Amino acid sequence: MDQTGAAFVEAVEPYGPFALFIVGVGIAVVAVLCAFILPTWRKNLEAQQSIERMKAEAQIELEKKREERKAAESERQAQMNKERAEIDGRNAVTMEGLKTSIDAMRATQERSNALLEGSRSGSAKMGETVEDTNRLVTEIHHAIVK
Repeated sequence: MDQTGAAFVEAVEPYGPFALFIVGVGIAVVAVLCAFILPTWRKNLEAQQSIERMKAEAQIELEKKREERKAAESERQAQMNKERAEIDGRNAVTMEGLKTSIDAMRATQERSNALLEGSRSGSAKMGETVEDTNRLVTEIHHAIVK
């Protein structure tokens, strides 16, 4: 390696000290780059990879929680639908009972109306009978009193 360095210096010597200075600066830049910048760049790259990995893990966790919430919401919706179906079934039974009651009340009302109409007819006949009786009594009274 010493021979390589000496050969290099002899090759650059005809160009003067400025060329040697430029080569030295170049070697120094490469040394600084290798000693400080590349490790820092590598650490930065590892930090970025770590951040990306944490983001991916956080995204996976977020998706997992979202799926759990969706499952819980779906279960809650199914329970609500089941309860709604039970309530609708009870309401249907209640409505059928009310319909039956209304039909029975309607039949009772019609029977009562028929009895009332019969009573009215009977009262009208009685009224005619009473009027006839009154007329006859009046005729008898006039016949006796005269």
